[in-house]
Amino acid sequence: MIATLTLLSTLSMAQIKLPPASSSQTITQSLGISKATLSYSRPNMNGRKIFGDLVPFGEVWRTGANTVSSLTTESTLKIGGHELPTGTYGILSIPGKNEWTIIFSSNSKQWGAYTYKQEEDIFRFTVKPERLSKAVESFTMDFSEVGPQSAVFNISWEKTRVSFKISYDQSAEIMASIEAAMQGSGNKPYFAAAQYYYNNNKDIN
Repeated sequence: MIATLTLLSTLSMAQIKLPPASSSQTITQSLGISKATLSYSRPNMNGRKIFGDLVPFGEVWRTGANTVSSLTTESTLKIGGHELPTGTYGILSIPGKNEWTIIFSSNSKQWGAYTYKQEEDIFRFTVKPERLSKAVESFTMDFSEVGPQSAVFNISWEKTRVSFKISYDQSAEIMASIEAAMQGSGNKPYFAAAQYYYNNNKDIN
Protein backbone atom coordinates (compact mmCIF):
# COMPACT_ATOMS: atom_id res chain seq x y z
CA MET A 1 0.00 0.00 0.00
CA ILE A 2 2.77 2.42 0.89
CA ALA A 3 4.56 1.71 -2.37
CA THR A 4 1.31 2.20 -4.33
CA LEU A 5 0.51 5.49 -2.58
CA THR A 6 4.06 6.74 -3.18
CA LEU A 7 3.79 5.88 -6.87
CA LEU A 8 0.39 7.58 -7.19
CA SER A 9 1.72 10.65 -5.37
CA THR A 10 4.73 10.81 -7.71
CA LEU A 11 2.53 10.49 -10.80
CA SER A 12 0.22 13.20 -9.47
CA MET A 13 3.17 15.56 -8.89
CA ALA A 14 4.49 14.89 -12.41
CA GLN A 15 1.27 16.35 -13.85
CA ILE A 16 1.50 19.66 -11.98
CA LYS A 17 2.30 22.70 -14.12
CA LEU A 18 3.98 25.58 -12.34
CA PRO A 19 4.87 28.99 -13.78
CA PRO A 20 8.60 29.52 -14.44
CA ALA A 21 10.52 31.89 -12.19
CA SER A 22 11.29 33.96 -15.28
CA SER A 23 8.83 34.20 -18.15
CA SER A 24 10.07 33.87 -21.72
CA GLN A 25 9.43 36.12 -24.69
CA THR A 26 10.07 35.87 -28.43
CA ILE A 27 9.76 38.95 -30.65
CA THR A 28 9.92 38.85 -34.44
CA GLN A 29 10.53 42.30 -35.91
CA SER A 30 10.54 43.31 -39.56
CA LEU A 31 13.75 45.14 -40.39
CA GLY A 32 13.45 46.52 -43.91
CA ILE A 33 12.72 43.58 -46.22
CA SER A 34 13.94 40.94 -43.74
CA LYS A 35 13.22 39.94 -40.14
CA ALA A 36 15.02 39.58 -36.84
CA THR A 37 13.86 37.35 -33.97
CA LEU A 38 14.77 38.08 -30.35
CA SER A 39 14.36 35.34 -27.72
CA TYR A 40 15.03 35.87 -24.02
CA SER A 41 13.86 35.20 -20.45
CA ARG A 42 12.41 37.96 -18.27
CA PRO A 43 13.27 37.95 -14.56
CA ASN A 44 11.37 40.32 -12.27
CA MET A 45 12.78 42.74 -9.71
CA ASN A 46 10.66 41.29 -6.87
CA GLY A 47 11.82 44.07 -4.54
CA ARG A 48 15.50 43.34 -5.14
CA LYS A 49 18.27 45.78 -6.00
CA ILE A 50 19.39 44.75 -9.48
CA PHE A 51 22.43 46.48 -10.97
CA GLY A 52 25.46 46.58 -8.74
CA ASP A 53 23.94 43.86 -6.53
CA LEU A 54 21.95 40.96 -8.06
CA VAL A 55 23.71 41.75 -11.36
CA PRO A 56 27.24 42.80 -10.33
CA PHE A 57 29.06 45.57 -12.14
CA GLY A 58 32.07 44.52 -14.19
CA GLU A 59 31.07 40.87 -14.69
CA VAL A 60 29.76 39.10 -17.79
CA TRP A 61 25.98 38.71 -17.55
CA ARG A 62 23.65 36.48 -19.59
CA THR A 63 21.46 39.59 -20.16
CA GLY A 64 18.28 38.09 -18.79
CA ALA A 65 17.74 34.70 -17.14
CA ASN A 66 18.22 31.02 -17.96
CA THR A 67 19.84 30.51 -21.41
CA VAL A 68 21.55 33.61 -22.81
CA SER A 69 19.36 35.94 -24.83
CA SER A 70 19.64 35.40 -28.58
CA LEU A 71 19.10 37.31 -31.81
CA THR A 72 18.45 35.62 -35.15
CA THR A 73 18.79 37.81 -38.23
CA GLU A 74 17.85 37.05 -41.83
CA SER A 75 20.20 39.71 -43.23
CA THR A 76 23.46 41.41 -42.33
CA LEU A 77 23.04 44.05 -39.63
CA LYS A 78 25.42 46.80 -38.58
CA ILE A 79 25.62 47.20 -34.81
CA GLY A 80 28.08 49.27 -32.81
CA GLY A 81 30.25 49.82 -35.88
CA HIS A 82 30.45 46.07 -36.61
CA GLU A 83 28.75 43.79 -39.12
CA LEU A 84 26.59 40.94 -37.85
CA PRO A 85 26.04 38.39 -40.67
CA THR A 86 22.92 36.27 -41.13
CA GLY A 87 22.63 33.76 -38.28
CA THR A 88 21.79 33.29 -34.59
CA TYR A 89 23.89 34.89 -31.86
CA GLY A 90 23.99 35.06 -28.08
CA ILE A 91 23.64 38.47 -26.44
CA LEU A 92 25.68 38.98 -23.28
CA SER A 93 26.78 42.13 -21.52
CA ILE A 94 29.05 43.56 -18.85
CA PRO A 95 26.99 46.14 -16.94
CA GLY A 96 28.76 49.10 -15.37
CA LYS A 97 27.64 52.14 -13.45
CA ASN A 98 28.71 54.53 -16.22
CA GLU A 99 29.31 52.19 -19.18
CA TRP A 100 28.06 48.84 -20.47
CA THR A 101 29.85 46.43 -22.79
CA ILE A 102 27.50 44.66 -25.21
CA ILE A 103 28.70 41.29 -26.50
CA PHE A 104 27.44 39.31 -29.49
CA SER A 105 28.64 35.73 -29.21
CA SER A 106 28.66 32.81 -31.67
CA ASN A 107 27.39 30.63 -28.78
CA SER A 108 23.64 31.19 -28.42
CA LYS A 109 22.93 27.96 -26.49
CA GLN A 110 24.91 28.44 -23.28
CA TRP A 111 22.97 28.43 -20.01
CA GLY A 112 23.93 31.52 -18.05
CA ALA A 113 27.38 33.02 -18.53
CA TYR A 114 29.18 30.27 -16.61
CA THR A 115 30.77 28.76 -19.72
CA TYR A 116 31.30 32.09 -21.51
CA LYS A 117 34.48 32.25 -23.62
CA GLN A 118 35.72 35.53 -25.00
CA GLU A 119 37.16 33.78 -28.06
CA GLU A 120 33.54 33.04 -29.08
CA ASP A 121 32.79 36.78 -29.34
CA ILE A 122 31.71 37.98 -32.77
CA PHE A 123 32.30 41.52 -31.51
CA ARG A 124 31.76 43.77 -28.50
CA PHE A 125 31.21 47.50 -28.05
CA THR A 126 30.40 49.96 -25.28
CA VAL A 127 27.31 52.11 -24.64
CA LYS A 128 26.23 54.58 -21.96
CA PRO A 129 23.31 53.60 -19.71
CA GLU A 130 20.32 55.91 -19.28
CA ARG A 131 18.66 56.55 -15.91
CA LEU A 132 14.88 56.05 -15.95
CA SER A 133 12.46 57.94 -13.74
CA LYS A 134 10.17 54.91 -13.35
CA ALA A 135 11.34 51.39 -12.56
CA VAL A 136 10.83 48.55 -15.07
CA GLU A 137 9.69 45.53 -13.05
CA SER A 138 10.23 42.82 -15.70
CA PHE A 139 13.50 42.71 -17.61
CA THR A 140 12.67 43.92 -21.12
CA MET A 141 14.39 43.85 -24.51
CA ASP A 142 12.69 45.37 -27.54
CA PHE A 143 12.97 47.32 -30.79
CA SER A 144 11.89 50.94 -31.21
CA GLU A 145 12.13 53.68 -33.85
CA VAL A 146 11.90 51.01 -36.55
CA GLY A 147 12.42 52.44 -40.04
CA PRO A 148 13.27 51.15 -43.51
CA GLN A 149 17.03 51.26 -42.81
CA SER A 150 17.48 51.33 -39.03
CA ALA A 151 16.01 50.57 -35.62
CA VAL A 152 16.93 51.02 -31.96
CA PHE A 153 17.56 48.02 -29.69
CA ASN A 154 16.64 48.62 -26.02
CA ILE A 155 17.56 46.76 -22.83
CA SER A 156 15.57 47.95 -19.79
CA TRP A 157 15.35 46.82 -16.17
CA GLU A 158 15.03 48.49 -12.78
CA LYS A 159 15.73 52.19 -13.54
CA THR A 160 18.34 51.54 -16.23
CA ARG A 161 18.01 51.50 -20.01
CA VAL A 162 20.73 50.77 -22.53
CA SER A 163 20.03 51.51 -26.20
CA PHE A 164 22.01 51.12 -29.41
CA LYS A 165 21.27 51.54 -33.10
CA ILE A 166 20.86 48.73 -35.61
CA SER A 167 21.20 49.60 -39.30
CA TYR A 168 20.64 47.52 -42.43
CA ASP A 169 21.56 48.53 -45.98
CA GLN A 170 19.39 46.45 -48.26
CA SER A 171 19.41 48.84 -51.23
CA ALA A 172 21.51 46.58 -53.49
CA GLU A 173 19.15 43.64 -52.91
CA ILE A 174 16.06 45.80 -53.47
CA MET A 175 17.44 47.40 -56.62
CA ALA A 176 18.31 43.96 -58.00
CA SER A 177 14.76 42.75 -57.35
CA ILE A 178 13.34 45.81 -59.12
CA GLU A 179 15.58 45.20 -62.13
CA ALA A 180 14.55 41.54 -62.25
CA ALA A 181 10.85 42.44 -62.00
CA MET A 182 11.16 44.91 -64.88
CA GLN A 183 12.68 42.22 -67.10
CA GLY A 184 9.76 39.87 -66.61
CA SER A 185 6.60 39.58 -68.65
CA GLY A 186 3.16 40.77 -67.60
CA ASN A 187 2.43 43.57 -65.15
CA LYS A 188 5.47 45.43 -63.90
CA PRO A 189 5.63 47.13 -60.45
CA TYR A 190 6.20 50.65 -61.77
CA PHE A 191 4.39 52.44 -58.93
CA ALA A 192 6.08 50.49 -56.11
CA ALA A 193 9.47 50.91 -57.80
CA ALA A 194 8.90 54.64 -58.28
CA GLN A 195 7.95 55.00 -54.61
CA TYR A 196 11.17 53.28 -53.55
CA TYR A 197 13.25 55.49 -55.87
CA TYR A 198 11.54 58.63 -54.58
CA ASN A 199 11.73 57.77 -50.87
CA ASN A 200 15.39 56.71 -51.08
CA ASN A 201 16.80 59.51 -53.27
CA LYS A 202 17.49 57.26 -56.26
CA ASP A 203 17.71 58.44 -59.88
CA ILE A 204 14.15 59.66 -60.46
CA ASN A 205 14.73 60.09 -64.20
